[in-house]
Amino acid sequence: MSRENFIEKLKRGDIFDVVVVGGGITGSGILRRLSMSGLKVVLLEQKDFTWGTSSRSGKLVHGGLRYIKQGQIVLTYHSVREREKLLKTYRELILPLRFAIPLENNSFVKKAIYRFGLFIYDLFAMKKTANYVSNSELVRDFEFINSSIFGAYTFFDAVTDDVKLTLQVLFEALEYGALAINYAKVAEINKIHECYKVVFEDEISGKRFTVPSKSVVFATGAWIGEFNPSLSIRKLKGSHLVLPFEKMPIRYACAVFHPKDKRPLYVIPWNGFVLFGTTDIDYGENLNSEVKITKGEAEYLLEALNHWFPKAKIDSKDVISTFSGVRGVLNTHKKDPSKETRDYILKVKEKMIFVAGGKLTTFDYISKKVSKKIFSLLNENPANINFNKFENSSKKAVSVISMFDKLFWDSVEDNYFSKVLKSSFVVHLDDLMIRRSRLGLTNLDGGFECLNKKKGLIMSALGWSDEKYNNELKRYKSVLRYYRLNG
Repeated sequence: MSRENFIEKLKRGDIFDVVVVGGGITGSGILRRLSMSGLKVVLLEQKDFTWGTSSRSGKLVHGGLRYIKQGQIVLTYHSVREREKLLKTYRELILPLRFAIPLENNSFVKKAIYRFGLFIYDLFAMKKTANYVSNSELVRDFEFINSSIFGAYTFFDAVTDDVKLTLQVLFEALEYGALAINYAKVAEINKIHECYKVVFEDEISGKRFTVPSKSVVFATGAWIGEFNPSLSIRKLKGSHLVLPFEKMPIRYACAVFHPKDKRPLYVIPWNGFVLFGTTDIDYGENLNSEVKITKGEAEYLLEALNHWFPKAKIDSKDVISTFSGVRGVLNTHKKDPSKETRDYILKVKEKMIFVAGGKLTTFDYISKKVSKKIFSLLNENPANINFNKFENSSKKAVSVISMFDKLFWDSVEDNYFSKVLKSSFVVHLDDLMIRRSRLGLTNLDGGFECLNKKKGLIMSALGWSDEKYNNELKRYKSVLRYYRLNG
């Protein structure tokens, strides 16, 4: 299973049932559903898998408690139900996460609103998680929290590593015969009779390849306008800070509001570090370039952090890394970007499907809807698909993905390191350091010390010359600047 092998298979000219464009969580979910049903499918991603929103999300698998306040009850219900399903299916990748909502005043009305919202949230989940904790309990769990807090309500959502989850789903699809190629930008699509000719450019060789297919699904998120300009999609940028746990020792997560504009924010423990975000602003720049936090966004987040956790005394020097992503949401022209719906849209044009919006939590719900539409368009009658019935292949994929965290450990054998590298579709060093592993986000030096130790193995596994490796090193240094406050 390798990128080169998949391209060789495409050269045969076989007709596919579906080409999926977009290698984020939604595209990967659709690929898996279709491949599990026996359809012949291939996924094309213009950059690396998860390069866009699916490696830069807030890492939460959540129902969206704030959507209840906004009146999006149906969206919240589906999100909570999907969260519960994913928690059972991906126990190693998605973990329950307790949240606290601190109370800045002792308002009876505000408490009643929270109690009602959390009651509905727990009702959808069919389990009770909400609770009230006193100020003394809260200070015990959040050492540096503002001492003027009256207490807090707590509840449960879930957390994941979005890259690992997406790759897990993608690898499951590959177990069932799907093909997936990264750095394969779709250049044109032509329809000849009842067949679509999807032409993509391979970034590595510079060559163009044509994939014949009966149908095409576009799951490109914020990039959907490149394929269907008629869809009204609003591009919103969200930025996060990664902080050392020592500076913010929190026992679980905390949902807060910015002291100025009252926007919801959160601080969560993640991969041994602390994550704080997110901003929510309109984005009008080039989507195909790396996205970077602005000075204004950083100041905005630090202001909120120091309002809620003044004793931690966090400043810009404490920030290990940052990451920013652009999400495409349905544009209803709300003045406040945060109030735009996180629901999805699905449009059909002949045998092409365009899907946009949605959130990490609802990827499989959306995948099921898209798959049913494809079956209808192709007049297929797939077998009943049980979400959990492929447990063995899931475990097989997890065994590879879980190794990304340990890939650079001294105890990892050389042959295993090479095997993982060859089978994980690494094309550039930033694929390895920012997405397959998270060393670019969690190491102050960006993981260069680890790279130096594995240089020979990386070159051997990927067939790189000294010149190629040095060029990749320069590229990685350039990319890494976008993940640093002062890069």
